[in-house]
Amino acid sequence: SLEKAKARANARLEELKVQNEILSLSIPCSTEFNTAKIACGSEFEVKNLSDFVSGLWSVKRVEHRMNTQQGLVAEVELFRI
Repeated sequence: SLEKAKARANARLEELKVQNEILSLSIPCSTEFNTAKIACGSEFEVKNLSDFVSGLWSVKRVEHRMNTQQGLVAEVELFRI
């Protein structure tokens, strides 16, 4: 229907608008922050950084790996909610 097509078009437009707002982080696991719990589709709040970066993000991609210097590290790609 026309309404469904408009809704899909609006959703795609919003997706395209936020594509410029992608944040990539490398986060080592610590006692305060368990990176193993980060999963695609979950919400991620960034705090205590610049006003542009701080806020609520969604996890688009996450890769967990072991690093000899830092232990478990999460490479995370986020997009603005």
